[in-house]
Amino acid sequence: MNKIEIPVVVGPGSQPVDEDGMELDYMQMPSGMSTYSMPVIPEPEEISGAEDAMALLGKIQAELATYQVGQPAVVVTLEDLDSRNLDLVNQALGSGEVSVQYHGEVDARIQESVLAGVWRVKYFDDDARLTSDTLEVAAVPRICRRHVFNRAAHRVEMSREGMSAGVL
Repeated sequence: MNKIEIPVVVGPGSQPVDEDGMELDYMQMPSGMSTYSMPVIPEPEEISGAEDAMALLGKIQAELATYQVGQPAVVVTLEDLDSRNLDLVNQALGSGEVSVQYHGEVDARIQESVLAGVWRVKYFDDDARLTSDTLEVAAVPRICRRHVFNRAAHRVEMSREGMSAGVL
């Protein structure tokens, strides 16, 4: 038996054009993926001088243990922390998957931490200067509850007339 070489070509442009002029075309598949990575926490001997951060993290842990959905947000300010303590808080809490930018009566940037229910909320003035830096223990940050839905209708009145058949 003789060996026959058959070239294998795959991907866009590898298939002949159909009679109707259509070509094989498909979306490019994602080539990378973000995955969870644990926050890098310093060793115990490396956190001397960061007692304020440790106390603050302990307070956040205690608030998380007792927080119930529907309760008001527990707000903890970060403005009194020096850079060493703030760095430790940033390392411990990391960044979660959800972020929000709010522009309205106030400007705010919100980032979920790696802990569900712990939000980093930074407020800015009109010149984009930081005016307040806080952590919130809440199901949803206060500004989202207070401002995002404040003009939303409680009920949407719609008539079935003019709707396409099959619309539920």
